Amino acid sequence: MNAVVADAVAGGAQLVRVEAPPGAGKTRLIKRMVAAALESGESMMVAVQTNAQLIDLAQGLADELTVGEVGVWPSGAAKDEYGKELARIGSSRRVRVLQKTKEVADPLVVVAVAAKWAHHASVRRANQRIDRRFQLGVVDEAYQMPAATLFRFGRLMERLALVGDPGQLDPFTEVDTARWDGLPASAATPGPRAVDALSDVEAVVHRLPASLRLDARAARVVQRCFYPDLAFRAVSVEDDRALTLERGEVAGATDEVLDLAAEHGWALLELPRRLGPRDDDEVAGALAGLAERLLSRNARVRATWPETLRKGAPLRPESIAIATSHRDQRDRVLEALSDEARGVVVDTANRLQGREFDVLLAWHPLSGRLEASEFHLDTGRLCVMASRHRQACVFVCRAGIGDALEDHQPSGHRPKGSRIDREHDGWVAHQRFFDALSRHRVRSA
Repeated sequence: MNAVVADAVAGGAQLVRVEAPPGAGKTRLIKRMVAAALESGESMMVAVQTNAQLIDLAQGLADELTVGEVGVWPSGAAKDEYGKELARIGSSRRVRVLQKTKEVADPLVVVAVAAKWAHHASVRRANQRIDRRFQLGVVDEAYQMPAATLFRFGRLMERLALVGDPGQLDPFTEVDTARWDGLPASAATPGPRAVDALSDVEAVVHRLPASLRLDARAARVVQRCFYPDLAFRAVSVEDDRALTLERGEVAGATDEVLDLAAEHGWALLELPRRLGPRDDDEVAGALAGLAERLLSRNARVRATWPETLRKGAPLRPESIAIATSHRDQRDRVLEALSDEARGVVVDTANRLQGREFDVLLAWHPLSGRLEASEFHLDTGRLCVMASRHRQACVFVCRAGIGDALEDHQPSGHRPKGSRIDREHDGWVAHQRFFDALSRHRVRSA
């Protein structure tokens, strides 16, 4: 991280690209870059992808900065959703919550979501338009930012640092992008790849070598399945972390799969083979039941970091997440959750990207499907689901996924001139990952 800060801030490199595995400390790196900019007197703009990431970064800056002042420029939606958090952040001596466009001209460092930067950099109304130029622009989760958004506010910065995870989901769009297939870059291309294809400036590339989030058991699987070209390891060592459950009376497959997850860090709950609707009520109920059982068995987590977990602490509902591929699946899980588990986070993989939990429960993208489509074979979606957890990850599916993957024949329809075949790469990653999961499988009657 010191080398990244030295190149991007102190060294003045025109273009820096940081590639990082899940949980490598990208937010920590950006906080260090902000602190270095404040100390050196260098102006910096920071673009994050979501309001949740904005609040997380702002809270960290409010707690950790010792010099200078950062401007945090929230969107209207952030003010509505995170009003209490913004009030607490604004009470800090080191963070000022900006209310109006003209206030962006004052702070040395300003943080906002990418959509807000893009709008105010390109809007024609003078009272809303930003014309200030920053010496350095930093983009967090850069691989999830489409080139069209990045290029709209690119004129605001003299130098650029792109920080992101190349193995996660590409930018989401409902637009048919087939017309751009085979081009080196398009409006929907992830920002770093578009800059690499179109810029004549050679980037200084750094690769972060370790994951703070994933333990050794998880890092081995995630790296082999999703990051064959990015070698990394876990910071934590064997037995550094533990998920413990009260024994009590073991009640069927739910308890059995949770015990496996606590012991190995991975588990797969396989329901009887059946084709059904995408928002399968039985899969939704199984996921809700796992979350509820974790809480009823008084699960506890232990880790050497943060210090509050060194002696163990109860697993809180908000430290459990349930990931789905579709919004209707998310809605079915929310309907199935009991009141005692209402704090559990339930959302699609797209919206859980960049977040971290102690336990992740996932609806397997290929569950109950007759065929493996390119959408459901997407490597990034599966990678997000498999890399949000610090302690354990459990997938739930209908039986038959192994056979579906074995029988699938990739079309081979890669765009002319492209070296990337997303369907084939996703098929290979799914096979590797399902093979790893199957070693910790429990079949439900």
